Amino acid sequence: LPDIAAVFQETALQHLMDGTSFGVESVLSKPDGSPRPTALVVSGGVACNQRLREKIIDLAFKFSLQPIFPHPELCSDNGAMIAWAAHE
Repeated sequence: LPDIAAVFQETALQHLMDGTSFGVESVLSKPDGSPRPTALVVSGGVACNQRLREKIIDLAFKFSLQPIFPHPELCSDNGAMIAWAAHE
């Protein structure tokens, strides 16, 4: 059972990382003269996942972005996450 859970987590995280990587590449490749992003912010309940944080840190550094995460105690309440994201 632990092996199944681990494989599921890695598969789900890879799906999230593929989409995130595509989004970052799309934003960074826009030739429209808009300012270049400097950070990659992850919020919501999923931001509490330590393995996701590790993968996001690697991805952010690959694109020279600063990875930003809320404190884990703020990751479970959607209202708090919205307020934190607005604050940042």
